[in-house]
Amino acid sequence: MRHIRIADFPMSRLVADILHGSGLDRHAFIRSLGYRNETNGFRALYGCLESGFAPDFFLNNCVRVYQPAPEAWEAALRDMGQRRQEALAQERREIEQAREQRESQRREQFQPFIHVETERTVPSSIAVAALSGGSMKYIRLVNWPPYSEYAADYAPVEGFDQLDPEQRIDLVGRVVASHFQSHNGHCPLFGRISGYRYYPQYDQSLLFDVNGNVIRVETGAHPWPEMSLRIGKKSLGGALLRLLSMQPQGRSRSEPQSS
Repeated sequence: MRHIRIADFPMSRLVADILHGSGLDRHAFIRSLGYRNETNGFRALYGCLESGFAPDFFLNNCVRVYQPAPEAWEAALRDMGQRRQEALAQERREIEQAREQRESQRREQFQPFIHVETERTVPSSIAVAALSGGSMKYIRLVNWPPYSEYAADYAPVEGFDQLDPEQRIDLVGRVVASHFQSHNGHCPLFGRISGYRYYPQYDQSLLFDVNGNVIRVETGAHPWPEMSLRIGKKSLGGALLRLLSMQPQGRSRSEPQSS
């Protein structure tokens, strides 16, 4: 029988008292709460005793079957709700901190690139898009940092970083026109190509039509998607997805050379 350390939370102590007062062993106690699958029942019981949290099915049947003192039960529920809110707030803070760190890293490592604008923003296969690193949506112009989050179509354009801004814009126009023609106006998983967005700076972009003409200049950073693939209960993402996505890619035969 698994040894349980009862946590110092109101719900943990209260459920431990209910279990002890029932006079039942753990198996019988779980069955008394209506669990047909004892594994689920023990998971709920042990989780409650060790963390002070429990699913609604467990809690509702505890009240129905064993009728604990209302004041003690309400106090335990309030404590559980408060701790759950605190945990969610902490999780949100950690997510925001991680987002800020990724933003800072992307800003520091930024290199000019082209984003392929398409009729669909959601791929026809999310799993394939995640495993590919979204490479079909990005055109590299210079070498990207090692283990970049996103692979990209085309090898880097030779000499791009030696060109002045106007020469770069002219070259980008030829690159996107060539890309549109060589791909027959279609982006795998995302459908018809509607245009191209060139990012010469982290917070600035130039929108091109499919013929390579500049339509307008806009401000704002690229909204990088967060890519992950869940297989069962495991999430495939981060470094592993980046390694899977960064396969060597040769230069497209239709890619124009810098002049």
